[in-house]
Amino acid sequence: MKRPFNITISNDKMTCFLQIIYTGEQINAAEIFNVLKYNNIIIGLDQASILNAVQTSCSQKINIGPVVVARGDTPQLNKTENIKFYVRFPEQEFKACSASMYKSPRMRSVESVKKGSAVAERQVLDDTVVKMNIFGQISKALALTPGHQVTITDKNQYIAGCDGFVVIENAVISVVPSRPLTVKIKISDDRLKAQVTIEKNEFEEIVPSAEDVIQIMKSARVKFGVNKRVIEDILAGISPDSSTFPICFTGAEGDEKTDGVDPHINIFFPVNQDDVNIPLQLLTVIGNDDAQKIFKHGETIAEIIKAKPGVSGRRVTGEVIKAKQPLKIALEYDFPVTKNEVEEENKIEIITGVGGKVELKGNKVMIQPYEDGYMEVKIAEDKLSAVLDFHPPAGGGKHLTFEACSGVLKRHVIKYGIDDIKIKAALAKLEKDKLPVKMVLAVKGFPPENGKDGDIKLYFKPQSAKPKMDALGNVDHYDLGTVPSVEKGKVIAEIIPPTKGKAGKDIFGDEVPPLPGRDVGIKAGLNVSISEDGKNFTALVEGCPKAESGVLSVVEVFETAADVNFTTGNISFRGDVIVNGNITSGFKVESLEGEVQVRGLVYGAVVKAKKDIKIANGIVGERKCWVYTEGNLMAKFIERASVDVAGNIEVGNYIMDSIVTSGRSIRAMAGRGLIIGGQTLAAEEIEAVTIGNEKGVKTQLFAGQRYDLIKRSDRLNKEKTKLDEHLAKIDNILKEAIEDETEKSEAEKKHRHKLEEQKKKLLRRINFLNTTLARINLQIEEEKGKLEGRVKIKEKCFSGVFVIINDSDYIVHTDTQSKMMVYDKEKDGIAVLPYKKDRPR
Repeated sequence: MKRPFNITISNDKMTCFLQIIYTGEQINAAEIFNVLKYNNIIIGLDQASILNAVQTSCSQKINIGPVVVARGDTPQLNKTENIKFYVRFPEQEFKACSASMYKSPRMRSVESVKKGSAVAERQVLDDTVVKMNIFGQISKALALTPGHQVTITDKNQYIAGCDGFVVIENAVISVVPSRPLTVKIKISDDRLKAQVTIEKNEFEEIVPSAEDVIQIMKSARVKFGVNKRVIEDILAGISPDSSTFPICFTGAEGDEKTDGVDPHINIFFPVNQDDVNIPLQLLTVIGNDDAQKIFKHGETIAEIIKAKPGVSGRRVTGEVIKAKQPLKIALEYDFPVTKNEVEEENKIEIITGVGGKVELKGNKVMIQPYEDGYMEVKIAEDKLSAVLDFHPPAGGGKHLTFEACSGVLKRHVIKYGIDDIKIKAALAKLEKDKLPVKMVLAVKGFPPENGKDGDIKLYFKPQSAKPKMDALGNVDHYDLGTVPSVEKGKVIAEIIPPTKGKAGKDIFGDEVPPLPGRDVGIKAGLNVSISEDGKNFTALVEGCPKAESGVLSVVEVFETAADVNFTTGNISFRGDVIVNGNITSGFKVESLEGEVQVRGLVYGAVVKAKKDIKIANGIVGERKCWVYTEGNLMAKFIERASVDVAGNIEVGNYIMDSIVTSGRSIRAMAGRGLIIGGQTLAAEEIEAVTIGNEKGVKTQLFAGQRYDLIKRSDRLNKEKTKLDEHLAKIDNILKEAIEDETEKSEAEKKHRHKLEEQKKKLLRRINFLNTTLARINLQIEEEKGKLEGRVKIKEKCFSGVFVIINDSDYIVHTDTQSKMMVYDKEKDGIAVLPYKKDRPR
């Protein structure tokens, strides 16, 4: 006969476990002691635990164990032995357990483990401590003894012997088998609900997944109405340790049936029940019992309360529950009876199309027309007009008269704007055609004249948002017009106040007030003052006027939000210009009186300024870039561009393949400090870290003359030559016109006058160019002998570089280090001297 208990010994022979299987029979504790003795278990025997387990099993009729009933002698271990865990435990319990060398009460892992997986690893630093096992044998000490379903390998890893949860109790690590909580399904007697019950079992429980529960429900024949979200929410709140079991909830619900509702008919006129074939339980007669009653046009004579269809239900086991469907009845009607659907009340109103006597035959409503002629009034929502509908009599009724129409208008309290002529014309047409005359606009008031909104009159022309178009229709997408500029002390805008408007009158004779015009709502902002009457705005400084968010300001500096592109167009402004981005290819930025600052790059664009130009990045010319200023230029680099500067040029990195002209000095001393290729021309000094390169790119340096003035003189001479040619053509045309004495047409006279005006403009420009050229050429000659040109190379000048100073030329034949080239008057040539750094200025 099989014993009702099991004795299990751990692999390290340090622990003995007892498991009792309750069979209903009395368990003899002496028999357990005999088995232990027979197996030579003599050390650490816990008799009290054995007796307590036997008593508990018998009294509570349950299985017990496994429980520890014998433990080997475990002396104090050297704490240099560590345990590395591969599973997580509750944080606070784990700290307490580690502090007591795992000799704490029972502690279970947070998550489960799989059979054969490593749950922990013993890291031995001092293995000299020994202990005695339950058989009295001496063995090495372990901080954590492998217990039930745990083995320790020769690599000191604790391996799980089954699926379950890891448990540490009194320095013993075990794996307790686990399985999901018990799930039971109960279907209600009407099969409209499925109840889910979750119970605990004798194993270490884990919460089943929603899919597991739904699969169990399917096995119980639950096919419809499963609420997966409810199941997931309830399972998420279950904890095997803290939840109260059993847990019951509805996991599936069917749909109950809804029986249909029969239709019903309410009749508002007397009926003879013998003449009606509609079921009487579906018919209710409401209203006057006068069988001779005459109904007016537009009255409701019956209403059909529409049926509601039945909706079938469905049980959780999948069967359909059929619903009762409503009876079908029909109430027929024809012109002059109409209907009106009332969706919110689920009914149909039956309405008279003409006046007369009403009766119900079978299931059809009929009207015997009898009605006096009448007039309907439809008043507009704004009460400023009314349209009239005129209806002829029916069934021998009285004709509509003008006096009756006037009475209807009086009852509507209409007293203004009545057109008697239109009313009489409509009555004549009604009597002639015997048909309704509708939508006659015979009553009309007059609307108010609303006030005009205030406006602002600008005394400057705002920059356009659209590109310019010439007379031939050609569009310049780069040009949006000149940036506006105003003078200090000038009126730049004037407020035109709003008007109040004129009142109207409605058809009831009441005054209709007008809507007053709205104020323009603009205030004086930065650098703008407003007059005492609040009408005139005056600029306090010279600058660019701006109207933004209802505020009129004048800024002394024109600043872009980002790049100069097709959004901004070309920029031409009297004061300073700041570009918070790049100047993109093809565009032009000009400051007529101030300086230009560019936060980004100048790429294939034209930049002009009266004062300095400062470019944070550099200039990429693409052979179509021109930078001109009467002040100084500062840029990070210059590449493939044409630059004309009256002052100094400071370059941070390099000048490459460009034509760069300065009326003073050119320096490239920061960063790489290169000058490679192209022409570099300065009146005083050219200084760089390195000039030329080892590939021998053609590099030309010019110093000692006002090359900027020379180039400007060339440009003005070319312009003058073109103007002279144009002037000669105009003179020839005018001369031929004078010699021809025939009578001229108006078009020819206008053309001649236009040519004469052009000639005057040309002469003024030519005179200005002559004066300017004379002044420039004189300045060139005066400064020619006074300038002392220099070329300074801080580190290296490559061979092949061509240098001209004060009309004397010099070619660098070999690479040169740290030199300075100057004009030697005695030798009338260029002298090469050691590089000398200038003193700080």
